Amino acid sequence: MDEVYPGIDLVVRGNGHGVEYDFLVAPGAEASQIRLGFDGAEAVSLDPSGDLRLQLPGGDLIHRRPRLFQQDGSVRRPVEGRFVVEGAQVSFHVGPYDATRPLVIDPELVYWTYLNFGDLEADFTQRAFPDIALDPDGNLYLLTQRSLTSTNLDVVVRKLNRSGTAILYTFVVGSSGDDQPQAIDVDSDGAAYFITSAQMDFPLVNPFSSSFTGYALAKVNPAGDALVYSTFAPGVTGDVAVNGSGEAHVGGNGSSIVMPLVNAAIGSCGPGTRGYLATYDSAGSALIFSTFLCGPGPDARSDSAVAVAVDSVGNVFVGGNTGDPAFPTTQDAVQSEIAVVRRPMHSSRASRHPELCATRRSWEAAARKASCRSRRTPSVLPT
Repeated sequence: MDEVYPGIDLVVRGNGHGVEYDFLVAPGAEASQIRLGFDGAEAVSLDPSGDLRLQLPGGDLIHRRPRLFQQDGSVRRPVEGRFVVEGAQVSFHVGPYDATRPLVIDPELVYWTYLNFGDLEADFTQRAFPDIALDPDGNLYLLTQRSLTSTNLDVVVRKLNRSGTAILYTFVVGSSGDDQPQAIDVDSDGAAYFITSAQMDFPLVNPFSSSFTGYALAKVNPAGDALVYSTFAPGVTGDVAVNGSGEAHVGGNGSSIVMPLVNAAIGSCGPGTRGYLATYDSAGSALIFSTFLCGPGPDARSDSAVAVAVDSVGNVFVGGNTGDPAFPTTQDAVQSEIAVVRRPMHSSRASRHPELCATRRSWEAAARKASCRSRRTPSVLPT
């Protein structure tokens, strides 16, 4: 949002586990103009760490202590700063900085709420929520499990409103045995995509493949009352990311012998379980491309694509691990030789019709889904 105050813009984005909003203070503008008010807050306070805590009827809303900085070329120079609470309003204290350069004030918004699973016997014995996602309106999608019997677990997609105060829908699907959900993402229309382990009788709707693989990819309609498609999908053990066209990019690993390949960047691997990336069209009825992510060596130590993200122009970013010293890297790779660590890591970037670009650096940056998940925030009102 441009010019929420004279010389000050507001930028809002999701980061995969919360929502960030940045105030961009132009050279010469006064950060002291910024005043925040919060609809519905029963109390506003600072905790000992400097985080801002709002007491709401549905739970506490947390704004992390702000980070302030100025960009000097490629160097980010920190600026001292903190929240200041003045009655019902909140402002920012800003330490000394170069007023001839732009200033960024960067808090992070997190909300906390109790979830009533009275209608579900949810399983919290392992991972309560294997993954979450935010849609463009800031609504939260929780991927979890429920128990129909004392032994079987089904997949649950539960959608909460952007303030976390109301459940908008609960969608349940499963087979006769245990289904273990892995990851979820949401497209711009609010349709939810998830990957899960699956049994042979997992419900299939307009499937690309009805051949049992042990894993499934599914799309839930925006209303949360029906599957748009569900299909068996080999190797989807890692993550899913959806682009602006509704195409689902899924990553994981699988046998180097049986995985289907279409327009592959890497068409063959050494024996064993190897990293795998595939993209399904918006109807879930065709593979646009699929490729191994591996080297030719036999000592793969179970290559795997662990995390997937996609940018606004369709490039796919993959993070994972490899133990193969011959894993392919490009000429400009940050690290071209395998690191001597317990679990060496790699990260990869593939275009929509992939030309592989990889480096054995930490996969954490590639794993972040910040820009893919949200563009808005719960009610934070400049006053």
